[in-house]
Amino acid sequence: MFLTVHATTALIIAKIAPNPIVAFLGGFISHYLLDGIPHGDEDFFAKFDGKKWKLVVGTIAAIDFSIMGLWLIFLLYQNQLPNLNNAMAAVVGSILPDFLNGLHILTDAKIFNPFAKINQLSHRLMTKKPTPYRIGFFYQAIFFAAIIYLLFKL
Repeated sequence: MFLTVHATTALIIAKIAPNPIVAFLGGFISHYLLDGIPHGDEDFFAKFDGKKWKLVVGTIAAIDFSIMGLWLIFLLYQNQLPNLNNAMAAVVGSILPDFLNGLHILTDAKIFNPFAKINQLSHRLMTKKPTPYRIGFFYQAIFFAAIIYLLFKL
């Protein structure tokens, strides 16, 4: 799932969380729940291997992170982040699992193994097979539209 989707969901959590610790934990847990929704990234990245795979994943991650940052700045100026401490904690919690998984992939350090296993399990919550990326990206777009609506309504 794109970081922008995770971060936007985290902002909804931040609006209802009583404090930054609960917001962070809510964001962190929501990441794995959202990754259970078929979203097509496994199918998309499966066609690359080796150095090309790392280059493609790194490039897409950098673009995704940049879009997320611009989106959060936009929401800040739209006054959709009334509790900045909660918002920052929830967003960090919601994107941290992908960074931990990325570190696992890049370094193969054993300390990240539990997060990689949880990541693999979460991607199999709803389906056992990878979702074609066109269908998965469509699901993400629909879900993103719904959470934007909720964010502006809360």
